Amino acid sequence: MIVALLLGTLVLSPMATPPALRLIAHRDRFLAAVQVRSILVGTLASAYSGARIAEPIADALRGVPSLSPYAGALGLAVVVSSLTYVSLVIGDLVPKRLALAHAENTPARLAPPMEWFARLISPAVAILTVTANPLVRLIRVDRVTSQKLSVEEFG
Repeated sequence: MIVALLLGTLVLSPMATPPALRLIAHRDRFLAAVQVRSILVGTLASAYSGARIAEPIADALRGVPSLSPYAGALGLAVVVSSLTYVSLVIGDLVPKRLALAHAENTPARLAPPMEWFARLISPAVAILTVTANPLVRLIRVDRVTSQKLSVEEFG
């Protein structure tokens, strides 16, 4: 691995660097890939659940006379609430707890699949990055955050 510290900035050789360090060097692309994954999973789950699951729930609720006029909205509300809960627990809270509990090796383990996914969706990542960077500069935030991370923090 070729890593150099130049004026307080981590300089990496892209070909000789482990995936975790390449993701650190290109945080904007990493964040775009994470967001695309999250939005894609949420959108697909919502579309599928709304089409497949809400209607049977609404049909069951139509059997309750006082709920019958609201069955469609209630069925959708049950699906959205359930999906949100499962998404938050399984897709957000549990992974973050696991990452905190195993902070020393989580980045090294998760970086290769994240890097692969970022390459797979690289056109979307490039469009998002090119679009977001000028907006971030407009509100006077540097591309690289002021908080520097050491190589040791990433296993």
